[in-house]
Parts: sequence; C-alpha cells; structure tokens
Amino acid sequence: MKLFVALGVCAILAACSPPKASSDAPGDASSAAASDAAASSVAVAAPSELPAGFVGVWDANPACPATSDTKLTVSSEELTYFESSATIRKITVTSLTDLVVDADFSGEGETWTRAIHLVLGDDGKTLTTDEGTDKEVKRVRCVAKS
Repeated sequence: MKLFVALGVCAILAACSPPKASSDAPGDASSAAASDAAASSVAVAAPSELPAGFVGVWDANPACPATSDTKLTVSSEELTYFESSATIRKITVTSLTDLVVDADFSGEGETWTRAIHLVLGDDGKTLTTDEGTDKEVKRVRCVAKS
C-alpha cells in the first residue's frame, strides 16, 4: 500500500514538472549554444572588482586641485568622495566602458545605498557619473603631480 502511495506522489510530481528539452529536436544545438553563451557572459558581466580602466583619481575641475568637492577616488572595491565613501557591493557591466555599481555609502553620520552609472570616455581620460539625481557629473582623470 505504501508503495502505491509513493508511486502516486511521484506521478503527481512528475506531471507538475516542466517537460525536458529533447536533444533530438531541430534547432536545439543553436539554442544550447546561445544558452551557453548567455551563461558565460553573465559570469564575465559580474566582476567582483572594478575594471582597471575605472580605477584612479577623477575630478570635475581639470586642474585637479588637492582639495576639491568634486574629486572622486576610485579603487577596485571602493569609491571615495569629498565627504563620503562607498563600498562596492555589486557591479553590472554593460560594456568595457559602461557599468553600474551598487554601493553602500557612509558620510556625515549617515548611511545609504545607491546605484551609480559610470561611463568612461575619451579613451579613458574622462569619467561620467550618474547617481540617479538627473545630474551627470563629467570628471577628468587626474595625473599624479611630481
């Protein structure tokens, strides 16, 4: 009797499961290849650190003064502004020069989470940031002064 109950449960569960794809159906090889490509691009599209091209010191003031309220220092795992800093939680890559960073911020006694859109331009010489405030900030890469 227990055997029949167990078989009945298995039959019900099998009926609820989605059908398995048959490898004999035409076009399945291309679907599998597309699926494999999508899976591999997802792995590449979620790095744990910012790509090297984004790392550096950036400022909206081309003179890159030592003290500036528009200075942004980008490391592989953190963003540092004039009065706040952010630890990167997630990186979504759109292209080699375009990504979105989800980060945990702290500054002036407060904490918050924000997504920041970062776009490299001019062969890596400019960085445009959009923090969802409808105001993009274009910064230039600061060169270390000797």
